[in-house]
Formats: sequence, C-alpha cells, structure tokens
Amino acid sequence: MGFLSKIKGLFTKTEVTEESFEYTSIQQMLKEESVEEASEEKTSEEDVVFKCDQMADAIGQMQELQIEYDLVTSYFSDIQVIEEIPKEEKNRIVAVAKRISALEKETSSFLQSEDRISDEKFRMIKGMEKELTDIFARLNELEDMDYKIKRDMKHLEAEKNTLKYVKESIIVRQKKLRSFILLFATLAVL
Repeated sequence: MGFLSKIKGLFTKTEVTEESFEYTSIQQMLKEESVEEASEEKTSEEDVVFKCDQMADAIGQMQELQIEYDLVTSYFSDIQVIEEIPKEEKNRIVAVAKRISALEKETSSFLQSEDRISDEKFRMIKGMEKELTDIFARLNELEDMDYKIKRDMKHLEAEKNTLKYVKESIIVRQKKLRSFILLFATLAVL
C-alpha cells in the first residue's frame, strides 16, 4: 500500500496559493534595521538586567529549597530514629510531645490574650521591682492586720451580744424583784 499511495500522490493535483508581497524600499529597510539595532542595544541591556534578576531569584529559591530540604531530611531522620526506638520509650516520647504541643497552644493563646500587659508596662514594673517587693510586704502586713481586726471585731460582736443578753436578763430580774418588793411591801403594810 505504501507504493500505491506514492504513485497516487504523483498524479494528484496540488493547490498553489498566492501570497501577497509588499515592496519596501532599501532606504526604508535600512531605517527599520537601524531602529531594530537601537532597540536591540536597549533590550540587550534590559535583557542582561532581567537575566541577572532571574539569577538572583533562582539563587534565593535554591537557598529556600535547600533549607526546606534540610528540614525535611531532619524530620525524616527523626522519624526513622523514633520508629526504631522500643515501644516503652516511644510512648514516653509521645507523651512529652503531647505536653509540648499543649504548652505551645497555651502559649499562643496567652500571647493572643487581651488580659496580657504590654511590654512597656512590664519593663516599667520590672524597674520598680525592689519598690514593689517592699509594697507587697507592706500589703501582706496590712492584710494580716485586717484579718486580726476582723477577728477581734467578731469577738467584740460576740461579747456585745453576750452583754446584751446579760443586760436583758438583769432587766427582767429587776422587774421581777420590783414586783416582789411591791408585793412584800404591800403585804407588810397590810
């Protein structure tokens, strides 16, 4: 079949298409070439700058990739070491890793907390550390004193209530005694 198709290709007509052709003068062609050369000089400088930028970017990317590669290699070697560890030690390592993860979460939540004092205030307090220790000692003394005063007030309140009860009982006794004296005096008079 290959031979027959070649023979058939010899006898088939091929179409000829016409192309339009524009005539340019030699002077116009020289002007275009000089403009192209001038732009090529500018583009060659720009091309050198562009290629230098590309090289700098490529070097930066290579360094980033090298760092990432080293990190992945480190992780991989750590994983291999952990997989070869006996089960008991592996369980302890996993427990420690969980605690570290929990601490990291706690730290990040603390750092994002609104209750946190600013670094400026912390430095100010740090500078007043000696004064604050004296102030805290004085506050502790005052709290102890306040506790003792409240305790004494409770004792005094209890004594007050006791005295009030005693007073009321004396008043009742006096009324009974008066009644008894009046009764006795009435009987004596009678």
